[in-house]
Amino acid sequence: MIKRTPLFLLVLLAAAVPKPLQAQDKKPATLREVLLAELRSTHTNSEWFVPANTAVKGFDAKTWNETVKQLDEVMSELQKWVETADEAKLKESAQVFTHISTHNAYHIGQMIYVRKEQGSWDPKNGVN
Repeated sequence: MIKRTPLFLLVLLAAAVPKPLQAQDKKPATLREVLLAELRSTHTNSEWFVPANTAVKGFDAKTWNETVKQLDEVMSELQKWVETADEAKLKESAQVFTHISTHNAYHIGQMIYVRKEQGSWDPKNGVN
């Protein structure tokens, strides 16, 4: 039983990998492409987890729509900076951008958890 456990876990993990990722032939080749892929995965692209723009869509508070708009603008500006920065600045700032992506992924998870608890999360958006 113990010898089968690692194989079972590998099969389970492989089954959990999202289809777009399994079918992805091209991996990011440059630092810029890696950073942009990370930013997009926590902003607009639904891949391993729900992106921020989906996680925050639909709260009813009066100022919420403006807050969502500001988040989208900040994330778009970060992506533009990475797209246009010269290589030296990009390398100098790379760790900041990887931390931003990790930070965003963490808080997106928190938002979805709270929305599920409130009953305001639509499972059609992902993360059933």
